[in-house]
Amino acid sequence: GTVLASRDLADAGLSAVIEEVVAEVQEPGATVAKRFRTDGETYHLVSRRLGVLDWYHAVVVPEGVLLDMLPRFHRSFAAAAVASSAVLFLIVIGLLWGYVLSPIAVLRRVAESIRGGDLSCRAPLKSDDEIGQLAQSFNDMTERLGGALGELQNDIQCRELAEAALKESEERYRGLVANVPVGLYSNTPGPQGRFVTANPAIAAMFGYDSEQEFLQVDVADLYANPGDRESFAARLAAEGAVAGVELPLRRADGTELWGAVTARVVKGPGGDIRYFDGMIQDVTERVRAERRLRSSEERFRRVTEVSPFPMVITDARSQAMEYDNPEFERV
Repeated sequence: GTVLASRDLADAGLSAVIEEVVAEVQEPGATVAKRFRTDGETYHLVSRRLGVLDWYHAVVVPEGVLLDMLPRFHRSFAAAAVASSAVLFLIVIGLLWGYVLSPIAVLRRVAESIRGGDLSCRAPLKSDDEIGQLAQSFNDMTERLGGALGELQNDIQCRELAEAALKESEERYRGLVANVPVGLYSNTPGPQGRFVTANPAIAAMFGYDSEQEFLQVDVADLYANPGDRESFAARLAAEGAVAGVELPLRRADGTELWGAVTARVVKGPGGDIRYFDGMIQDVTERVRAERRLRSSEERFRRVTEVSPFPMVITDARSQAMEYDNPEFERV
């Protein structure tokens, strides 16, 4: 610990002696009185260990001062009365300690209030001595603690609001992904590929009962020609993104599925491709309708080309000729 001594004691070099004496006081509330000589002068020291804040209070008085306090005709009996004087002196010191213990007890009550959460408590400043300086430091510390706690509470409130907003946003996103009528997915690059995420629409599109079942399938197994997966992945990696690419695919039961795929590359911090994000639309019926139309047109073309009758097709509005068969041209 540190000895907070008056200037007189510091000038007399008694700090070291005081430290040795107060070290003998072990129990809170215990008192020790001692007479000692140093530098040719005799002193009387009374020390007590305080019960709060683990402080020691000590009073040192030169023996000459005590003797001067006695009448001259009693001075011859001074040596014999030293013990009685010490007892009387202890009583006087006990009264003086009240002036020290009282502010320390106040500091203790303020500390207990702050520990209970009341940061508005402040220690009263009644003096400019060491106790007053301690109270000022205590108040400064409490003020900083209150400011730090206010900032912490504000940070916590802001974080809670941000977390609530993020949770709401995630719920909206999950609801959108779950209910959108097109297939959404993320899968890893490579010839085979593995699905990372998938929504219910894509699982139903390929004939699987759940997203979990769909996620167990290799991406290449969904292609009508598994080799097309490698060429599509290479194209996507090279271009970074594609839109509306129609691919021949197959469902879980092996039936035909045509999908229009829009996808993009997602890269990591080092520039490596982490996965592909994509959307797929089932265009099987449109592709089949286009096939039927082309087949019908081909049959019509073959019939008209061998027909012995001239035939011509014109636009109803402009009357512009759109088609004529060889017989019409010959005529």
